[in-house]
Amino acid sequence: MALMFYWAWVLAYTSFLALESLSTNSLPQVFVFQDKIVHLAAYCALTFFFLAAAAKSHLPKKEKLAFEYSFTIGFLLECIQYFLPYRSFDLGDLIANLLGIWLGLRVWRELAKHMTAHD
Repeated sequence: MALMFYWAWVLAYTSFLALESLSTNSLPQVFVFQDKIVHLAAYCALTFFFLAAAAKSHLPKKEKLAFEYSFTIGFLLECIQYFLPYRSFDLGDLIANLLGIWLGLRVWRELAKHMTAHD
């Protein structure tokens, strides 16, 4: 049952990202590069959630799968935005996504290191 919760969380968060990315509403710009920081944080979280579900499922190569999943979602959403009149494809967003994915992987590795050290 707990395993389904982890994957349901990944699916729910992915759906949230998709809805927010394709919505006509966008966050008000409060500071420079706010959009990039939001992308970085969102994809860091997505990667981390995927890794948690993959670890609970005992999937092999979970880091590779997490990278591929998170990058694919981000790339597809940017490509869809290209065709929407109220959105645009932004290479900077993809770079921020990649940095977020990298950060999510780093956080996961550091936590895993500390969890293993305390076992």
